[in-house]
Amino acid sequence: MRILLFEVDPVGRASLTEALAHYHYQVNIAPDSQTGLEWAIAHSYELVVLNVPSSEGISLCRQLRDRGYEKLILLLATSDPNPDIIAGLDAGADDCIAGSCDLSELMARIRALLRRREAAFIPAVLTWGDLCFNSASAEVTYRSQVLSLTPKEYNLLELFLRNPQRIFSRSAIIDRLWSLDTLPTENAVTTHIKGLRQQLKIAGMPVDIIETVYGLGYRLKAFPKSSTLAETPEAESEKPILPTHLQFKIGMIDGDPSEQNRAWLKNLQSAGVCWGFYFKRIADVSQAAIAISKTPLDALLVNFNAPDFDENCFNELQELVTQFPNLPVLAFAEPDSWLDRIVISRLGGSQCLQKNQPLEQILRAIATALPHNSIVEATVMAVNDDPLVLCELEHLLQPWGVRLVQVSDPQFFWSTLGETAPDLLILDLEMPGVRGIELCRAVRQDPKWGDLPIIAVTATPDTQLIHQVFIAGADDFVSKPIVGPELITRVVSRLDRVPLRYQLEQIRLKTVKQPLKESLKEYQANLLLVDDQPNNLRTLTAILNGQGYKIRKATSGENALETVSYQLPDLILLDIKMPEMDGYTICSALKSAAETREIPVIFLSALDDVTDKVKAFAVGGADYISKPFQAEEVLVRIKHQLTLRRQQQQLIEQNQRLQWEIQERKRVEAALRESEARQRSK
Repeated sequence: MRILLFEVDPVGRASLTEALAHYHYQVNIAPDSQTGLEWAIAHSYELVVLNVPSSEGISLCRQLRDRGYEKLILLLATSDPNPDIIAGLDAGADDCIAGSCDLSELMARIRALLRRREAAFIPAVLTWGDLCFNSASAEVTYRSQVLSLTPKEYNLLELFLRNPQRIFSRSAIIDRLWSLDTLPTENAVTTHIKGLRQQLKIAGMPVDIIETVYGLGYRLKAFPKSSTLAETPEAESEKPILPTHLQFKIGMIDGDPSEQNRAWLKNLQSAGVCWGFYFKRIADVSQAAIAISKTPLDALLVNFNAPDFDENCFNELQELVTQFPNLPVLAFAEPDSWLDRIVISRLGGSQCLQKNQPLEQILRAIATALPHNSIVEATVMAVNDDPLVLCELEHLLQPWGVRLVQVSDPQFFWSTLGETAPDLLILDLEMPGVRGIELCRAVRQDPKWGDLPIIAVTATPDTQLIHQVFIAGADDFVSKPIVGPELITRVVSRLDRVPLRYQLEQIRLKTVKQPLKESLKEYQANLLLVDDQPNNLRTLTAILNGQGYKIRKATSGENALETVSYQLPDLILLDIKMPEMDGYTICSALKSAAETREIPVIFLSALDDVTDKVKAFAVGGADYISKPFQAEEVLVRIKHQLTLRRQQQQLIEQNQRLQWEIQERKRVEAALRESEARQRSK
């Protein structure tokens, strides 16, 4: 588990770090307040400890909560304890304690806080067959024999046991298990994995429980089905990274403590990932209002069959629905219970769910119950001769309210295009009888469909093909095999532009009688290139020269933020892997400030891990380009982002102009009525 420590006293810092290390916590020490805030937002910490002057700690706590930070915060009051403790709790701290307390009491508070958070998600004891991991005692045993593991081996085993079947790349493991100031090479991960395997083998484990997924990373092997392994829900901090607007928080009130029910909940959580659902456990109905006030939910699931669900719970649930009238409520109940059906009807529900239903049906019922505007509504036309690919696309896009029109034979391409009028086209480049690039070029040359967004799909994204794809007019491309999160982010990114174009066109139609003077003329776009490698900066400059762009450069995160403060760029090309402050942290800082929030950021990276790509979109990136750079791809992606940026600015200015015209018309009408009133009074 990772802890972020704000500590001004070097002696206190050393002693507290040593005490936390004894319990195998990974501690990052914030060098200053501003950097600590950026780290807290950009990285996954289970706990933030604020041991700074009370006024500063209360301010930091308030800033974190104002930015939507939901993890645990422990505040140490350093001056007058009682007023500071009250102020700290009001500022959003989960616990406050006097800074003068002894170290043992402080450690007990930290353990209690973390146990409280864990209780809602994962048990303290994890097992894989006869292997037992006990986080409370910080011991690992196999058949009652205690294993002697290094701290990193202990943390690796915990990471895999808490996230069964999830693949971790070496870079992802480094991000979770090493402090930011001691990042090793990826070879160090391989060495520690090897050491952990050796220790498990020495202890007598007959099989290697850590599986190497070549080209991707490592994961825990699934235990044989005959096992009684108690599956554990996935920790909140380790949920898959998806763009924030593609995540739906579903509250779950379920007081059934049985092992069978816990396993069922685990399966529901895992299946819900593909739908973008994140399930948040709520202890009982009486705590629901407080939980929803802190973290707004998109829907609520309630188990009427739980042992602790009684008449009082029904009454409290009715009050909850009155307090949150727009919150959809779905219930698990007996199918033949008319009383349950009546209660569900009063709560605004439409059906009873049963836990013996296929998970797909339950998730589809949740998706249907979500507010109408929560899911993307669009039509996507996919042209592909492989029925398996079409089936996979439908499975990925349907949960988002996207209607997929499938075309397996290109000869029906134009007729289907005219009948369905899609919002986006997914076009396979390798089909028998016709080249996808030729279809793409034909669509771009057609007056009716010339601006239709096109995503090309290819299994061979070589330099020459990428060049041909963008020259033909494609907006984006996705490589096979298709990776769900990456495809969803790219599709939704393109679909987000459809309403913008529609709004812009509606404004132009409304002002056709008196055309507005375009306030945004063609101009030299101001680009900021951020990369610590001079060779990369030279390559990008060579690609961009002659394109009419004004180019500025920065070789570090601090330099980039300072450059932005002097003059706002129109677009930022941002490298991910940089010392001191990586691209994710820089982007998070830009998106947290109102004046820089709308600047499009295109990430540049040699990292090809899917998690890295999805994380880039999650922190606010507009696009992602892999190294080595392809000139055509860089230029086309920059052009698209600048076009969207100009359209957004134009829409804002035209809206402002319309508002001014409306106000002016109201002023003239009011003056006319006043004049007529004066004339009548004479």
